[in-house]
Amino acid sequence: MDNTNRPILLGAIVLFSFSGIAQTQPYRSVMKTSWYGPGYHGNKTASGLVFNQYDPHMAAHRTLPFGTKLWLRNPTTGRSTWVVVVDRGPFIRGRALDVSARAASILGFRRKGVQELQVSSLGRMPDYRRFFRPTNGPVTSVAMLP
Repeated sequence: MDNTNRPILLGAIVLFSFSGIAQTQPYRSVMKTSWYGPGYHGNKTASGLVFNQYDPHMAAHRTLPFGTKLWLRNPTTGRSTWVVVVDRGPFIRGRALDVSARAASILGFRRKGVQELQVSSLGRMPDYRRFFRPTNGPVTSVAMLP
């Protein structure tokens, strides 16, 4: 390759990197969601964080990267909240997302157990580990993020 083509190649690499093509694309979906809690409370998640069933922002997904922030809306109740993927699961056929017991309560489907939720990606939180802190009490989130 001669030197005359280098600026074009470099420009193409920069354009590809910042155009969003190489980034995780935002999406909207409907996911069959269940909740988990008592049997896993206090155990380590797949990301290394300690699971707290009382934290309203913890969730599990089989393939989304850890730190992915999701906006969830229950179309039946109209309630909504956001969660961060910190664990892997659910491992029951037909279910796509697990949320903490507290998130299920906020969304209004804890008694029902399973609910189809509208899900929107809010991007990634690269520093998501700093947001959660270990605790024995019901509140673990350091700050409320929009």
